[in-house]
Amino acid sequence: EVLESLILNYKQITDAKYGAILTTLTAKATHPNRYQETTVGNLFCDIMKEHYGLDLVLIGSGSLRKELLGPVVTKGGLLDMYSYDEKMISMKLTGKEIKNAMLHMFREAAADADGGHSEYYQISEGFHFTYDKEKNELIEATLYGQEIEDDALFRTGIEGFHTDNMEKFLALDPDLVQSRGEWKIITNNIRTSVEEYMKVHTHLCPALFGRTRKV
Repeated sequence: EVLESLILNYKQITDAKYGAILTTLTAKATHPNRYQETTVGNLFCDIMKEHYGLDLVLIGSGSLRKELLGPVVTKGGLLDMYSYDEKMISMKLTGKEIKNAMLHMFREAAADADGGHSEYYQISEGFHFTYDKEKNELIEATLYGQEIEDDALFRTGIEGFHTDNMEKFLALDPDLVQSRGEWKIITNNIRTSVEEYMKVHTHLCPALFGRTRKV
């Protein structure tokens, strides 16, 4: 009886903790396919961009583990969606590096006919990239409607795992990026950062904006 009481008490505490409501979205956020822009991906990237004052945030689609979030977002629901205790690292990337990284992403995804072996990225607001499958090139690379200049520098946030594998996943030279001296951990837990933001922001609006498109 004592053990059963302890188990029941633990369950009640756990249910109360993970059932705690963080925020309410204006609609369900969805993540139906890891090889496309999704409203969950946009939501996460935009939150991290605003929270840390970044120019660009990249989050690996595979990091988002469920197809639906909200409209009532609980602590447990957020944990189910992003289950990792993952850090985010900020760094300065040039416009040319960002365009090359996006082109690499599109090409790898296009070549991965079976799916599941290449990386695809959700990106934050303002950026738009369009990939022409037949030409095998980017036909759009803009920020707020303006062409991205090759030598412009952008403070970019990338997950730790993807930073560790940036050469493979994003065709980025880690030594060159680190040599700019702008490489630092901005949070040790992305989910906790998203949770903190959601607690003080209500009626977040999940939407698609054509940030990454294939034609």
